[in-house]
Amino acid sequence: MIEAFMASRPTWPERLVDDLIGTNPMADHGAIVAGLSLDPDGGIASWRLRSCNLSCLPESFGREVRVAGNLDLSHNLLQELPAGFGEMEVDGSLDLSCNAISLLPESVGRLVVGGSVWLSGNQLRTLPASFGGMVIGGDLTMSYNLIGELPESMGTMVLGGILDLGDNMIQQLPASFGQLELGASLILSSNQLVSLPESFGGLRVAGDLLLFDNPLTELPPGFDRVSVGGDLWLGFQEVGRELEGWHSCMEAMWLHGNGLSEDDLVGQRFENVVGTVITQAVRADGHDDGYDDGYDDAELCDDGYGR
Repeated sequence: MIEAFMASRPTWPERLVDDLIGTNPMADHGAIVAGLSLDPDGGIASWRLRSCNLSCLPESFGREVRVAGNLDLSHNLLQELPAGFGEMEVDGSLDLSCNAISLLPESVGRLVVGGSVWLSGNQLRTLPASFGGMVIGGDLTMSYNLIGELPESMGTMVLGGILDLGDNMIQQLPASFGQLELGASLILSSNQLVSLPESFGGLRVAGDLLLFDNPLTELPPGFDRVSVGGDLWLGFQEVGRELEGWHSCMEAMWLHGNGLSEDDLVGQRFENVVGTVITQAVRADGHDDGYDDGYDDAELCDDGYGR
């Protein structure tokens, strides 16, 4: 089957495919071939390698590779990426979710992706110092990893969509984090944040800012200068009483599950909160936080994130 397909495609990028098959003898070689779409010039239009039983990528995978559409490497057995992976250009989206990746090469800081990048459902604990150098036109989703800290370069990241760092083990944010300007939402919920840097007040988020379900007990000076275009979620932690005179405009402020009542907020001024200041807990079982992120947590790596 493979030989016949290759014979019918003289523009087939033979070296790259040979390298991929050669380094993965137990992979589904038929699916590797069937998932590839070529453009009229013989380049890679898109490549769906999802669930091909890939355990590694060859060193040639990345260097001098350009994908005009999407590259889907999700739901495989990858534990690491080749050193030159960040040299590739992907005009569409790059999906590396639901593997077993524990380490990213320094070259990812040079990665240019026109769409979104999905790295959720892996085993990442740290990120390379260069990580913030990536240029991503869409979302960056890194939820459901084991990330404990972020590199200082995160504050300079160029990102066009949502930054999702939820459901990790992040204990603190770099000082540069307050330099971020995001055109969509920032998700930091369900981590281990015990404090926020004083620079956090410089943050600009056009969408929602989700900080709920962390062990925060206080907010840093200047937190009220954070610019939030959507909702601010601070529920299920011991904060909220220090937010008098909130200066940033937003749709609603969620303080549910913080042990606050309406009486606790008497005298506090929230003139710039366009919507409602919500204090009543909305979950009875300790798990439903009231926020729908579009993911089914129980089937995180079985449904392709609903995409």
